[in-house]
This record gives sequence, structure tokens and C-alpha cells, in this order.
Amino acid sequence: MYFFYFDESGSRDPSAGTAEKPKDHLYVLLAVGMYEGQWRPFETRISGVKLELADRLSREGHGRFELADCEVKSNWIRIPDEREKRSRLLHGLSAADLTRLADAYFDQVAMRHAVIMASVVDKRYLHDGTTHESLHMTAYEFMLERIQHYMRHFHPKHRALIVMAAIQSCRRDETCRVPKGGKPEHDVSGDRRVSILHTQRIVERRPAGRPPGLQRLSCLQ
Repeated sequence: MYFFYFDESGSRDPSAGTAEKPKDHLYVLLAVGMYEGQWRPFETRISGVKLELADRLSREGHGRFELADCEVKSNWIRIPDEREKRSRLLHGLSAADLTRLADAYFDQVAMRHAVIMASVVDKRYLHDGTTHESLHMTAYEFMLERIQHYMRHFHPKHRALIVMAAIQSCRRDETCRVPKGGKPEHDVSGDRRVSILHTQRIVERRPAGRPPGLQRLSCLQ
């Protein structure tokens, strides 16, 4: 089994604005995929760096941190105002610590032989009548096709599980069906080896004694 975690960047607003009032013209849907046996060491290493930095900040008087308090987003790392507003952990870290944390992600992607795929939409070239939904679904369907081709070519004996984050996942319609039995599945051109799992959170507060990893995967019913 291969896991592919989907996330998006940019607005689904199909308008690129005007010359006088331009808007962000790019919408990106990205997937990071890896073999299921690589997920735990991938997550354990990154969580270890987070908790090490959080422990040091705690000892310096910045309060206590749980793993759920250590979420990282690229704009929080890149933009000081965002760090201050969004992340008590990142706001307290030095530039060297932020670089170390970002490097931990890149290092693990390489060490776990992860594959990265992206669908980039340039809104300046969209057809008239494009909606928020059709913009996203075009990028989404293209990504599923790429994963399907990748799995057939490189890992024909394995299945793929698509992990979609939070509320931005596809709607329950003819493209993404969630049976009453609670087992979300996507039929990509008849290929039932590609399944969809919707999650609210990837990492939640870890109960005492439970090892790090995927703490809860909550299907949206």
C-alpha cells in the first residue's frame, strides 16, 4: 500500500483579478506519496525534532507544548507576522532552528524515497465560466490520473490510499462516493486500487504511553 497525502495552496477563486487589482493567479494541489512502511519513521523523525525544540522552549519559560501544538505550515516559517499570529512554537524559534525544522522535512522526503506530484493551475488562462468547484476538481482529477499512472508503471502490485485533509476534500458526488458503510472509495476509470480517506486531523494529542504516528484518522461521514 502507498499513501498519498493531498494538500492545497492558494485560493479556489477562479479570478486572477485585474491589472489594477491583481489576485494570486496560481492554485496548487500537491501530493506526497510513500510506501506504508515508511510513514512511521517519516513521522517519528519529524515529530522528534518538533518535540525537542518544544521541550527547549518550555525549559526557557515559553510554556508547555503538546505535539498537536507543533503544526508547521510553510508560510508560518517564511513570514514572521504569520508565525506570531499562528504558532507559539515557531514564533519562539531562532532562524537556525526554523531552518533545521524545514530541513527535517526535506531530509525525510529524500530518505523515505517519497514521490511528490503537483497540479498547478494558472488562473489567467482559465475558460470563462470556471467555478471554484470546477477549478479544484480539474486539478484533483489530474492528480488522481497521475497517481494511477505512477502506480501502474512503478508499483503494479500495490494499492494507493489517498489521504485528504479536513473540509477542503472533494464533495460526496458522482466523483467521490462515500458508501453508507463508511469506507470511502474513489473509482478512477474503473481502477478500484485507488481509494480515498478523508481526515479531520493527521496528528492529534497523543495519550500517555501511545507511540507517535497516525494517532487518529477520522472519516468524514
